[in-house]
Amino acid sequence: MRQRLTDYRGEHERDPAWLDRSFPTLSYRTPASATFAYGSLIRLLILEAKAYQLKKGDGTDFCHAVIGGAFSSFATLDKHWKRRVGLLPQPNRLAKIYYQPEIDQLVVDVETAVAQLKAIGTGCGDGSRLFRCEVFIKLARTMEQS
Repeated sequence: MRQRLTDYRGEHERDPAWLDRSFPTLSYRTPASATFAYGSLIRLLILEAKAYQLKKGDGTDFCHAVIGGAFSSFATLDKHWKRRVGLLPQPNRLAKIYYQPEIDQLVVDVETAVAQLKAIGTGCGDGSRLFRCEVFIKLARTMEQS
């Protein structure tokens, strides 16, 4: 991934219009939320390639950011990836992202979402995003204690 982004950055420096042709700015669409997250993050990584060098493990973090952001209501990432997801074009309905110091708030937000879902009589949010909320709350509490 690092080499590919280096190559992409080189293409962008040789031909600034290349970025818009290859990775245009996308608008969020629910059926294509992963495409939006993927394309937008790649574009951002290309633009930030000089300021932020990718490290070992960032390929996995990239996958977590795309899948977690696109297909959940809440996700945890490290500080750098939280920042990146927060910079993606708005409005979007990607997951709310938390990092380690925000775990307490994550638990509160998940518990609030579960209570709201129970109040309206559903267990799955918009049909796909809040799946097995009680299990997630237990996991978040376990993470909070460790």
